[in-house]
Amino acid sequence: ISNLLKFDLYPNPVSDELRVNVSSVEHTFHYQIIDLHGIEKKSGQIENQVNISINDITSGNYIISIISKNGNQGSQPFIILH
Repeated sequence: ISNLLKFDLYPNPVSDELRVNVSSVEHTFHYQIIDLHGIEKKSGQIENQVNISINDITSGNYIISIISKNGNQGSQPFIILH
């Protein structure tokens, strides 16, 4: 059973860079941005505080999931408006 990973996400709605601040003693995480149809739009490795460029993703509603190496994870919805 995994624990909930807490993180701040701003601004929301976002137009160019999504700021992520993970509250965890761990330092490296995997992220995945998916649309509401479950299609992955972007993924990669991040650290506790990072800006993710979303200029290559069209406007719409999305979910970002962040997973730690220990299996802790959290997800939040957000909106992209270009």
